[in-house]
Amino acid sequence: MTTTRPLTTTNLTTSATFFTSIIPSITTSQTSNLGSTSIGTTTIYPDCGSSGWAYYKGSKKCFKAILGMMNYYDAVERCASLNATLASIHSEEENNFLYDLVSPAPPDAVFYSLWIGLVDHNISGRWAWLDGMPIDFLKWGHYQPDYQSAHHMNLTCTVLVITGIQKFNSYESNDTVQWDDDFCEEPDWQSVEAQLPLYNPKPGEEGTGVHDGVFCQKQLEHKKTTTQNSQISVFMVLMVSSFGTSL
Repeated sequence: MTTTRPLTTTNLTTSATFFTSIIPSITTSQTSNLGSTSIGTTTIYPDCGSSGWAYYKGSKKCFKAILGMMNYYDAVERCASLNATLASIHSEEENNFLYDLVSPAPPDAVFYSLWIGLVDHNISGRWAWLDGMPIDFLKWGHYQPDYQSAHHMNLTCTVLVITGIQKFNSYESNDTVQWDDDFCEEPDWQSVEAQLPLYNPKPGEEGTGVHDGVFCQKQLEHKKTTTQNSQISVFMVLMVSSFGTSL
């Protein structure tokens, strides 16, 4: 015999509380591997946009390595064209994360280098990140920065240097991800050669102002879903059905 149980406010409230209490845990377990965050009834997923960008959870930023010979000002333009800026780095882990985007170095390479957003355009010794973030981590190579050397060269921009199997200058192959200050653009070689007559670097080497690429960064975008709200709706329908009719 089928009987109908009255649908009371008490029954609905008790059941709604139960189902609502288990839904956040379901949503969290389904999305934890994606690094998503649940806020209220909305789940936010990391989204770096177009291909080639990599999400770094430690700073919640998206990074991209762009390769090609360029000076600092070229690098700024390349990142700006992607609504991004030159990368700032705040830990050893983040430094290594950028390294992993372009490693390994070619087996026959001495080193290659990409621009980052650390500058001292006033040659004051007070370096700053282009994105305005505080300086809480530095990874200068041995004897770097050397812009305040006896030659007083205008080395006020920075590259992240990745060494190959050989040693070059102050870089050792067992410490492969270091920073070096350099010219922001190609220097006036007549002036430089007067001070360093034996110094004749090639493009991509220290002192040329031209390097192998740039690391760009942008703030994390988000994709929002209403999965949790949809789950609540489904559970509410089932709940009403079950309480409306019983055997």
